[in-house]
Amino acid sequence: MADVVNEQEQPTNIGAGDFPHNHNQRHGIVLPPVQNNNFKIKSGLIAMVQGNKFHGLPMEDPLDHLDEFERLCGLTKINGVSEDGFKLRLFPFSLGDKAHLWEKTLPKNSITTWDDCKKAFLAKFFSNSRTARLRNEISGITLKQNESFYEAWERFKGYQTKCPHHGFSQASLLNTLYRGVLPKIRMLLDTASNGNFLKKDVEEGWELVENFAQSGGNYNEDYDRSICTSSDTNDKHHREMKALNDKLDKIIQMQQKHVHFITEDEPFQVKEGENNQCGEIRYVHNQGGYNKGYNNYRPNPNLSYRSTNVANPQDQVYPQQQQQQNQPKPLVPYNQSLGFVPKQQFQGGYQQQQPLPGFTPHQQQAHAPQNSDIMTVLQ
Repeated sequence: MADVVNEQEQPTNIGAGDFPHNHNQRHGIVLPPVQNNNFKIKSGLIAMVQGNKFHGLPMEDPLDHLDEFERLCGLTKINGVSEDGFKLRLFPFSLGDKAHLWEKTLPKNSITTWDDCKKAFLAKFFSNSRTARLRNEISGITLKQNESFYEAWERFKGYQTKCPHHGFSQASLLNTLYRGVLPKIRMLLDTASNGNFLKKDVEEGWELVENFAQSGGNYNEDYDRSICTSSDTNDKHHREMKALNDKLDKIIQMQQKHVHFITEDEPFQVKEGENNQCGEIRYVHNQGGYNKGYNNYRPNPNLSYRSTNVANPQDQVYPQQQQQQNQPKPLVPYNQSLGFVPKQQFQGGYQQQQPLPGFTPHQQQAHAPQNSDIMTVLQ
C-alpha cells in the first residue's frame, strides 16, 4: 500500500531528520547543453557582471539592468555555445539580495530560454505601480518651471523609454504633448504646420517636433526659459531687494562714527569748561595702567561708575577719593609669569558722580534728528 512506509527509509535515530541528506540545484533555469567541451567563461567577464548587480530595490530599473547585461554578454562569442545558453549561465551572477533569492525560488525547470527568463524577471520586478506612474507622467506631460521645450521633449521621450509598454500610439503622444505645452509654443507649432499642428501627418508631426526641440536646444536654449517663468515679477523683486539693501547701507553709514586716536605728539585742544586731564580706559584688574610703556596714567577723579545692582542705590555709601587730582599714580611692577599685578589699595567700589562741565551723558543725548533721518531714508 501507498500509505505504508518502508521501515528501511525511516531514520535510524530521532534527530536524523533535522538536516537534509542530499543537495539539489535550487533554481528553475534549465541550462541548454553545449557542444564545445572547452567552454569556459572568463573571470574578467564574470567580475564585470558582478559589478553591475541588480538587488531588487524600488529605485532600480530592471530594464536598465537587462540592457547592461546584454551589452556585456555581447562582448564575447564562443563557438559551439548558443546565445541563450551563454546568457542563462551568466545571468545568476548579476543578481543579488532579493533578486538572487527570487532566482532560487523559481519553479523547477520553468525557464528554458532567455526570453522566458526576461519575462519572469520583468514580471517580478517591474511592478504595476511603476507602470501606472510612468503612464501618468506621459499622459500629463507639462513644462516645469524654468524648463525649455527641448528639456521637456527629452523628458517626455525618457518616460516612453522607461515604460515601453505604455500603450499610447504616436498620434496620441503628439496630441498629449501639443496640449501640455505653453500657448506660445503651440502657436509656433501651428505656424510651422500651416495653421494647425493637429492636422499634420503623424510622421511629419514627429519630425517637426524633433527639429523644433533640437533647434531650441542648440541655438536658443534660454528662449523658452523666459516664456516658462514670469520675468517681470522676478525683475521687480530684484529691484525692490536692491533698493532695500541701499537704504540699509545708508542707515548703517549714518550710524557709524569716526574714532580719532590722539598720539603723544599731537596737541589736544581743551574746550571751555572741560578739565585738562583726559580719561583713559584702563584694564579693570590692573587699576594701575597698562604697565608695558604706558605708566603715565592720570585718571579723572570726577569720572566713576555707580553700581545699580542694589535695593536702594541712593543710600549706597562709597569710599572717599584717596588721591588728589594732580597726584601721580605709583608704578605697578609687571610680572612676566603672573601677568598684571592689581593695585593693593583698590577698594573694589565703583562710584558715579556728577559729569564734567560741558559733558552730556550718553543717555541724555537726543536721538530725534537721527531717527528722523532714518525715517526719511526708509521713505
